[in-house]
Amino acid sequence: MGITGLILSILGLVLTAIPVLGIILAIEGLILSIIALKKSSQKGIEIAGIVVASIAIIGGIIVNIAFAFILYLQMALNTPIQ
Repeated sequence: MGITGLILSILGLVLTAIPVLGIILAIEGLILSIIALKKSSQKGIEIAGIVVASIAIIGGIIVNIAFAFILYLQMALNTPIQ
């Protein structure tokens, strides 16, 4: 379960450029890594999954905010002034 969490976290980190998808994968990876951390005696992979998922979630939030801001600017600049 720890390896699955790490893989989902890495996929979430790689796919942060795609709005929402990277965050969903990172959250799933974070949940699986936390569950595996509680069940396992070896904690290296699980901690790595938690760290990577946290970075992916923060990065995904930043990318989503930037994406929304760019869309807002695009709509604002294309709106004719009356």
